[in-house]
Amino acid sequence: MLKDTNEVLKGNERKFNLSRRMLKAVLLLLILLIVILQFDHIMALLKNIF
Repeated sequence: MLKDTNEVLKGNERKFNLSRRMLKAVLLLLILLIVILQFDHIMALLKNIF
């Protein structure tokens, strides 16, 4: 069982690497969007305070 799973994982490493790169890119985009939205929210709060 362990040997079979290891062989399957080794065979799919390339696919996993591509998917990981895509996931990292998507996560970075989501983080950037969240930061931008939070920045606008923070600016609105600052305008309300001052």
